[in-house]
Amino acid sequence: MSALPPNINTAKAKLIQRALNEKTGANLVVDGQFGPKSVSALCVYQSKNHLSVTSLYDAATQAYLEPFIAQKYLTLAAYQKAAQRLGVDVATVQTVCQVETSGAGFLNDGRCAILFERHQLYRTLQTVMSQAQLNQLVAQYPNLINPDPGGYLGGTQEWDRLNQAEAILQQHGAAPGLAMRSASWGLFQIMGYYYVHAGYKSVEDYVAAMAVSEANQLDAFCDFLEDMNAGGMITALRARDWTSFAIQYNGKNQSQNNYDGRLAGTYKSLTS
Repeated sequence: MSALPPNINTAKAKLIQRALNEKTGANLVVDGQFGPKSVSALCVYQSKNHLSVTSLYDAATQAYLEPFIAQKYLTLAAYQKAAQRLGVDVATVQTVCQVETSGAGFLNDGRCAILFERHQLYRTLQTVMSQAQLNQLVAQYPNLINPDPGGYLGGTQEWDRLNQAEAILQQHGAAPGLAMRSASWGLFQIMGYYYVHAGYKSVEDYVAAMAVSEANQLDAFCDFLEDMNAGGMITALRARDWTSFAIQYNGKNQSQNNYDGRLAGTYKSLTS
């Protein structure tokens, strides 16, 4: 007997697994295959919330967990709303989402998916301190402050890098928000220094909103596309000109990571 009701498809099962990861610390592989480990996490969740431990995603459990899922994760309706706003099909929005973060704006522990860019912090610090001071920081913390990209650790360790950078900035009298500006955030990995283009008054407001929901992350993506390059990225998406979009969104070196090729391939798989 399956733990999930028959009307729950693989996509919904993945959302349940993601929610259980955050609520129980289970660190499940989010594959939509609700196996023994997922059932065990479900039981832990039921016990923690003083529900009957039935090993089933029953009505009582759904009443507790479904509001959280609806608030935090993207729904098809949210994709449809964004697609209508941008004048593209749903698959186009999903394509960018899949390529940027494999379709998840949050880590298993519930924190926003980020990537800390040490070279961006270096560039920012060039405007607030002397080159001699900056050179000293590079020598001390090359994985966190560096003129060259790199040092990526992925997952939760990107948060460790961000937190370490913030601590270093505080020690040297620089605003911790400069580190937030130097990370990319959420489903669409929009850099913190683009907070105004993403619809926010400060980087702190932007980061706080990205931590709330994937719907906020999607809204920021739409705001960003509308505000940047006179809507040039939207024009490229409408034409499914993946190379033009990739260059505008990820820079002229996007081909080094086959970004446009991955976009094209992902769109094809979503629509075939």
